[in-house]
Amino acid sequence: MLRAEGLALNFMVLNCCFKSCRGRDKVPVIQNRRSAMLAALSMCALSPVAFAANSYLAVDLSAPAYTASAAMGVSNTEQVGFGLSGAQYHALLWNGSASTVVDLHPGSGYSYSQAAATNGSIEVGYALPTTAGAQNQASMWTGSASSFVNLNPANFSTSQATAVAGTQEVGFGSGTATSSNYHALLWNNSATSFTDLNPSGFTSSHATGTNGVKQVGYGTKTAGNAIHALLWSGTAASFVDLNPSSFTTSVATAKPITPAAKPAAT
Repeated sequence: MLRAEGLALNFMVLNCCFKSCRGRDKVPVIQNRRSAMLAALSMCALSPVAFAANSYLAVDLSAPAYTASAAMGVSNTEQVGFGLSGAQYHALLWNGSASTVVDLHPGSGYSYSQAAATNGSIEVGYALPTTAGAQNQASMWTGSASSFVNLNPANFSTSQATAVAGTQEVGFGSGTATSSNYHALLWNNSATSFTDLNPSGFTSSHATGTNGVKQVGYGTKTAGNAIHALLWSGTAASFVDLNPSSFTTSVATAKPITPAAKPAAT
């Protein structure tokens, strides 16, 4: 275990730098030592406020079967991410220690997979089919590789799930149905349940978070290409443009928050 003293964690929730998310992109290679630190620190990144205690313990989640690993999301007792198994990245699930690791990779029909988020019982991310020319496809699990569900909607060539809460999964995808532009997507545990959240007046959009009722993310305006933070309530028509009048660019994101511990009764 790793110990750190008096560390306060601060989170930035407004992002003004963007990177292309193409289905053909490979998961970045992570050096083993750095991946172990990332996995360990993710166990501590549970709240945007400083820890009340003066010290904490970080748990190294890197398991011997994987030469590199990273944790990407956490909720309740679950942590999710990915690890390098042989020459393939596999979606992984932990429950607080390296020995609890569960390999979520869906099997021989997929080249690699990554878990990005969890609500404590449902894990989401993406997987790349082995079919020639295939791109990343949004994926869902409920604790095991055998529970894998491909969320990629019909007429979408690529998609990714970025967040989950309750029975809602959100992310983005593109294909012939979207004229190859990325559209924010909402699912309810199946590919056929998807809703295209891309609002009128926006060329593209991404959903980055949900609380199980509302969804947040961002979109690119058709006029002027400005990027605006967006809020939805389950449909494209429900969108609210959150961009303040004095800002040229904004993005809405959502992160799991663990409430600060209440003081013991005296």
